[in-house]
Amino acid sequence: MYKNKKINQPIETKDRISFYVNSEISEKIDEISNQSNLSISDIIRTALIYFIDRYEKDKINEELEEGYKENSQYYMKMQDEWKYADHE
Repeated sequence: MYKNKKINQPIETKDRISFYVNSEISEKIDEISNQSNLSISDIIRTALIYFIDRYEKDKINEELEEGYKENSQYYMKMQDEWKYADHE
C-alpha cells in the first residue's frame, strides 16, 4: 500500500468494476449526476455501499431470528422457572 507523503496516511487503492445497466437506469443516474454535481462513479459507489450495508444488516437479523427461534424453548423454560422469583 502506498503512503500519502503530505499526511503520512495510506492511499486507498480502487478496483475497476464494469457492468451494464438498462437505459432507464442510465438516464436516471445521468439526471441525478447533473442535478447533484456528483460523478456517476460516486453515485454508484454510494449505492453499492448502501446495498452492502443493508445486506449485511439483514443477514445479521436473519441469523439472530434463527437463533432466537432455536432457543425459544430454553427461554420459555427459564421464564417459567423464574416466574415466581419476584414474589419470594
